[in-house]
Amino acid sequence: MANLRLSTAKYQYSCEKCSRTINKGRPYYRLEPLPIARIKGIEKVQYLCLACVHGEESDEARQERRDWLKYYWVGGAEAGKLQIFSPEHEQITLVSTEVHIFNITTDVLHALGANPNEIFQLTPEAFEVLICDRLQAMNYGVQRIGHSFQKDGGIDIVAWPQKTEFPFLMAIQAKHHRSPKYKTGPGPVRELVGAVQTHPFHAGVLVTNTTFTPDAKWVAEQNPSLVRLRDIHDIQRWIENEFLDEYNWQEIPDQITVCPGVIIHLPKSKSINYRLR
Repeated sequence: MANLRLSTAKYQYSCEKCSRTINKGRPYYRLEPLPIARIKGIEKVQYLCLACVHGEESDEARQERRDWLKYYWVGGAEAGKLQIFSPEHEQITLVSTEVHIFNITTDVLHALGANPNEIFQLTPEAFEVLICDRLQAMNYGVQRIGHSFQKDGGIDIVAWPQKTEFPFLMAIQAKHHRSPKYKTGPGPVRELVGAVQTHPFHAGVLVTNTTFTPDAKWVAEQNPSLVRLRDIHDIQRWIENEFLDEYNWQEIPDQITVCPGVIIHLPKSKSINYRLR
């Protein structure tokens, strides 16, 4: 199953059917499979030229089709009415359909458990959904701010503990990369620190599917009470339902000075770690 979407080329592509060049800035069609089909390698995104989808057509016919798409999808005098249209004015045959509902996140978890590198095949939106699922497994309530590539104020997800006597709000920013060679730099960390400081949040977490640069880690270390970093290694633990490890406890200092001459030592034994698991 796939979706056929009319789009404008951001780069130069080659048509999957006729190998015709699709120049940057020109309209073309994207045949997009469902995320789970992409993850399992069953299907991939295909780039199709207008001629292969609609047949050879003149510039006038192509402009007429664009005007029709703009009119009926953006809005027009008859936009509220159901319209069936074929560029070639073919007769449309309506057939019965079946809708099968399944849990995509569960399938994604199984796929990532078998091959962690499949996380780079996720879309940014699917990556956010994965983070939400893992937070819910940690007994957090979650609310996504919006969709990917949409204005969100530097925050993708809002989370809060569902079972606690001391409620707090946590801001989460997700950074998805298409390759492990790309690391998340200090910019997103500073952005999240600013968002936490200017909104009623108590902490922020930046989650990436790769790793962080030394500069990003340094910025986080300067704001330990405001932001925490979680990378691909943490996500792999989350997929296996392991939500705490010794590294998490290392983020808590061994001792704190509450006032001159008063030092409080904080015990962090492995037995505590095991009990919290």
